[in-house]
Amino acid sequence: MVEFVFMVPFYATMLFGTLEFGQVFYDRVQLSNACREGARRAALGWTLSDIKTTTIAAAPNLSLTTDQIVIESSSDSGSTWSAAADSSDGTTNAITTGDLCRVRTSGWYHKLLTGSYFSFLPTYTSSGLSMSGSVVMTRE
Repeated sequence: MVEFVFMVPFYATMLFGTLEFGQVFYDRVQLSNACREGARRAALGWTLSDIKTTTIAAAPNLSLTTDQIVIESSSDSGSTWSAAADSSDGTTNAITTGDLCRVRTSGWYHKLLTGSYFSFLPTYTSSGLSMSGSVVMTRE
C-alpha cells in the first residue's frame, strides 16, 4: 500500500502528460492544416478575406479569428516578408506570380486540459499554451 502512494504521482503525471500531449499534437496539426489551406488559396490568387475564411473553416474546432491569421508575401526568397494586399479591382490578391506567399497564425492558445499541472512548459501563459502555424507556397 505504501508503494502505491509513492507511485501514484508518477503514474498520474504519465497519464495526464500523455493526454495533454495528444491534444497539443492534435491542435498543432489542425493549425498546420488550416495554414496549408490558406496558403494554397493565397497561391491561387484568392482575396485576403476569402483566404482567411478558408483558413478558419479548415479548423472549426480551434475557433480562430481573422485577427490571428497573417498573410504575407516575399519577393526575395523569404529574407523579408511584407503584408499582402488585395489587387486594386478586389478580385485577387496582389502577390506577384512567382513570389512566396505565407499564411501563419499567431496569438492562438491551447487551453491545457489538466489546468496548471503542466504550467512549467516554456510557452505557457495564463491564457494557455501559445501555439502557431506557418506555411509557405509560391504564387502561381
